[in-house]
Amino acid sequence: MLGSLDIVLIMREDLVRCLFEAAQECVDIRFSTRIDSLENSTEGVAVTLSSGQTESFDLVVGADGVHSNTRQMAFEESEVYQDVLGLWCAAFRSKNVLDLDRKFETHMDGDRYMATFTTREGDLGNVFVWAVNDVTPPKPEDRAQTLLDAFDGAGDAISTVLKEC
Repeated sequence: MLGSLDIVLIMREDLVRCLFEAAQECVDIRFSTRIDSLENSTEGVAVTLSSGQTESFDLVVGADGVHSNTRQMAFEESEVYQDVLGLWCAAFRSKNVLDLDRKFETHMDGDRYMATFTTREGDLGNVFVWAVNDVTPPKPEDRAQTLLDAFDGAGDAISTVLKEC
């Protein structure tokens, strides 16, 4: 039997803030900058930035998401393996429209699922997962509507949260 567990759930912006605060004194962090090319050598990695400037680094960390442009530049296509699960996921923070108090709830509706929890600030962190046949992600401007369509007709709690999307 498990004893008491301390669980921390972190939304993306919380994780970014934590990493930035921990690393800002010892790491050169660039905002609003894109990596245009990478060139490995025995001396390090030559990086051409979107400004046109080329710099050399010992290590490059690409934290640019599941469809990472940095990964595509750093590895050959045959070196990258993806396993499509047939699921999509979406997450967003909202006002606490469910009036939860330091609580984590899950709501299942057929083959779609919402987990929602209160943040330290009292807002809601909302995570949605649903089954899909299509493996092509929607365009950024279509993502909110895709989520709303996927959960159309869902139960009360899910519908209440989705009004905040």
